[in-house]
Amino acid sequence: MSEQQFSPGYLANQVNRLRKWSLNLAAIYLVILVLLDFVRFPADVITSVFTSRILLMILPLSAMMAAFYYQQKLSLSKPLVHKITFIGVSLIGIGHSEILLLAESSGVMFPKIGITIILIYSGMLLALPIKLATFSSLVIIAFTCYSYSLIGMDYKSILSYLSFYLMFSSCCIFSSMVSIKILKTNLNLIKDKDKLASTDELTGLKNRRHFYTHAENVYKQSTLENKNLALVIIDLDNFKAVNDALGHYMGDKVLVEVAEIINNNCRRAFDMAARIGGDEFVIMIYDSKTDYLKTMCESIILKVGQIAKTIKKEAPSINLGVSIGVAENKQGCSFPIKVLLDIADKSLYEIKANGKNNYNISNTRHFVQTDSPINILETI
Repeated sequence: MSEQQFSPGYLANQVNRLRKWSLNLAAIYLVILVLLDFVRFPADVITSVFTSRILLMILPLSAMMAAFYYQQKLSLSKPLVHKITFIGVSLIGIGHSEILLLAESSGVMFPKIGITIILIYSGMLLALPIKLATFSSLVIIAFTCYSYSLIGMDYKSILSYLSFYLMFSSCCIFSSMVSIKILKTNLNLIKDKDKLASTDELTGLKNRRHFYTHAENVYKQSTLENKNLALVIIDLDNFKAVNDALGHYMGDKVLVEVAEIINNNCRRAFDMAARIGGDEFVIMIYDSKTDYLKTMCESIILKVGQIAKTIKKEAPSINLGVSIGVAENKQGCSFPIKVLLDIADKSLYEIKANGKNNYNISNTRHFVQTDSPINILETI
């Protein structure tokens, strides 16, 4: 099974599918009941029974199924779907009571429990949040007991049925609460797993693997919308000297502080900062502007310079700095992510070769894609 199938979104879709199938099962039961009506009800009553079935059972169930199956297509919110389901479950329960009255008036033997219990169960456990499910079941129980009183059932029998319904309802509520708690726990575990799989443990930034996945999706979005897309590779200068002279604790502290500086530049939904190597980071900026990229690079160099001053107090011989290479897909230019990273990397090493602690924004127009599977880039 793919990693995507273990995501919280996948699990929520599976729960929704189970709810849809529960409604499908209810529809099958309802069809069976309608067929049985033609067998057990006399001809002079069947029209009234069938009318009640359509208005109070078939139409509400159809509305519930439409809400579940076409929620996204009709842009229905979850609260609205819950309200439709609540009204539907309540109406179906009331419909059962109405048919019970028709059966008594025509002398037909009709079960007083069966379908009501099924509806309470499905309403509570599968289709509704606990509060609405509880309220809908109480509505059904109240109306059913009132119907029993109308057909002349003695209060002891009504009380007996009422007690049974309430006990069964409380069991359903408890089962539903436990199920929801287990589901939430599992969702949190999956989210934690997903976070661990996509996050760098030390810095809290996204890791290399997640960056590539996210970057490919953003790249596709940028080409569709014809938006600029920039990749900024950041590499610390002389970082190994920090570890050697001051220890890995100080080295880790520097990485965490630099990661925070870098991450503060990701202000929009598609922007992302990631740690892609020991002391190497990358920032992806969607709908980028060259002036902003210059300002961002200068700001990062300045703030890392403040960290370097602190380091220098401890070890005067260490010249901590930061080299930055930038590559930008401007409108009409669509280098793939890995190619754009190569261009940014070339920019970075130009800085490394010319004194370090500076930035370089590549002009991607100096590069062209070739059909060669080996040499992806050629310099004009």
